Amino acid sequence: MKKNRKDTRQSKTNEAQVSFPKKTVLEEKARFAENGTKGRGKTFLLKHLSGQRLTARQCIIAHCYECLGYQRGNDCKNLACALYQYMPARDKNIIFKK
Repeated sequence: MKKNRKDTRQSKTNEAQVSFPKKTVLEEKARFAENGTKGRGKTFLLKHLSGQRLTARQCIIAHCYECLGYQRGNDCKNLACALYQYMPARDKNIIFKK
């Protein structure tokens, strides 16, 4: 009976495995970023994907670059985004409560 329990545990862990390794996803993001338009976000995103440390501001700029489809950013007007108030190209007339 103990063998059956062990066998069922192994089958559950095999089903839960992800089909795409993390490294492949990072390589794909780097490929998209390299083909994107030139800008600060591109530089910071490539630094992050290569494993270098970024400041909080650099992380926000890299996130906005990736979210906008690897293009230099205009205002995305996504008020639901938690980082929108820190976005460098946002509409400055929108006031956020603290």
